[in-house]
Amino acid sequence: MAVTFKRRLEKKVFNEHSIQSIATTILNITWALYGIGQAYEVFFTIKDIKSLSECVIEEQIPDETLVEEIETYHNTVIVEDIACVILLLLFAIAMACISYKLHQHFGWNNYKKIGGDPRLQTAYKNYLTFLMLLKLNLSSILLFIIPSIFLVWFDNKYTNSTIHNILIFHFVITISMPFLEIIAYKSAAKENKIGMIIFLASWVIVTADLVMLFIGLTIKLRSFNSCWYSGIILIISLFTNCVLLIIFGIKVYKNFGYGVNKFIERLDGALSPTLPLPTVSLNNIWNRSGKEELDAVNGRWTIDD
Repeated sequence: MAVTFKRRLEKKVFNEHSIQSIATTILNITWALYGIGQAYEVFFTIKDIKSLSECVIEEQIPDETLVEEIETYHNTVIVEDIACVILLLLFAIAMACISYKLHQHFGWNNYKKIGGDPRLQTAYKNYLTFLMLLKLNLSSILLFIIPSIFLVWFDNKYTNSTIHNILIFHFVITISMPFLEIIAYKSAAKENKIGMIIFLASWVIVTADLVMLFIGLTIKLRSFNSCWYSGIILIISLFTNCVLLIIFGIKVYKNFGYGVNKFIERLDGALSPTLPLPTVSLNNIWNRSGKEELDAVNGRWTIDD
């Protein structure tokens, strides 16, 4: 899923959508932070297992072999996790530098396509940013659905906690989020004011749900003397994304009537890389006419106006 999502973003980068290159950078940084949270969880989980095994060995199994095996496994996991996280961070930093350069280059190319109207430029950038946030949020939701199902099932079967209703409410909200994003995408593209109002009102409830979930999970996990660090990072990322979606959703709504939808329809068939790849027939590549055709293509040049 993540690979497919990133390939879609890379296709947009090839078509010179500057906002999509920024989205790729944000996704890499988020994955790096998520990896740090998971490495932190693995470290303390293995540490707790080691302490428990030492107690079992002292009372029941007087053998130090198991302790040595756990110690070796613990060190191996820590080294591999740290190496993976460092690699993720390096790729994220490299992608951030590349995205900055692409942003500088794509800005001028998109200016030539859009024109000099600052109002239309701002409206188009807000629209692309809104779509980027929708895509990032969809990726996080798919990661969040499975833990949500497990939490509701576990709480219903093994406990009778006071946050059970909050978990049920969160599960319903999580399932409805992809459908709300479809409404937002269609409404923004068609400039449907009613659809955008429905989305923005519903998204306020989604944001409130994340706040309640964060509080509920904190209370629940503290009762077990535990903490879900990677989950907290994911919730904070989702919350930030939801707030930004509301802000840019309002901006997109205010820009209705500026002609962004007509401009997008006109560009859908026109957007292409600035340097199109030359097409040469390979049927006669080895004879004289084929070589002349190739020389003619390589000799072409254009004036950037």
